[in-house]
Amino acid sequence: MPNHDLSWMQAAPSLSVTNAEGLRQPANTPFGHRSVEVDRVYEEIDYLPSRPHLGGMYVYADLVYPALQLGFSLFELYHAEIGKNLKPKLYLTPQAMVSVLNTNFEDSKNAHRLIWISDDLEAMRFIDFITSYVFTRREKHEARSVRAAVLDVRYPSSDEVLRKVSCTYLIPYSTKGGYAHDVAASSLSPYPVFGWQPRAVHAESQALALQAEALWQSC
Repeated sequence: MPNHDLSWMQAAPSLSVTNAEGLRQPANTPFGHRSVEVDRVYEEIDYLPSRPHLGGMYVYADLVYPALQLGFSLFELYHAEIGKNLKPKLYLTPQAMVSVLNTNFEDSKNAHRLIWISDDLEAMRFIDFITSYVFTRREKHEARSVRAAVLDVRYPSSDEVLRKVSCTYLIPYSTKGGYAHDVAASSLSPYPVFGWQPRAVHAESQALALQAEALWQSC
């Protein structure tokens, strides 16, 4: 990922100082706090079917991993915290699912990984959980989280038939700033394009920074 450090991508859930106790007992190992013990819950890996599924939810999660630098997947975190194995299916796609401005992210393996969860209701519960989870780095007064954006995208099969699917993109952000969907750039691209925004113009990052700072001061 030349020219760009994705480790500071982030988006923040809605917190208040009164209900932000989760930041007090921090989120997990990468930031030097309590360790989350996870069971390995491997996705079933397969090549993308020629036609999309009629039900279930498509999820693109691989912007999160370079940002949060986790040693386990979000699905393993969910399984460890909630006790639910979603049995996600991981499709390796012939076309990229995403691009990040000023990087070559679309050429990476991460850009060609699409998750499908067969149970719509359980998938929605997973999204609600992940977007409410806050990762903290107390010694640097940093907090990170994830927001979700549902985008209509071209189904990334290798044939020439244009098929559209709705895909939930998990977009990380932090108290330093975050990534946002660039609508103009996406209109010229075969896949969604995201661009970095500093905290000064990234609304979720601003909210997270204010809430986290209030928490640091209350500790």
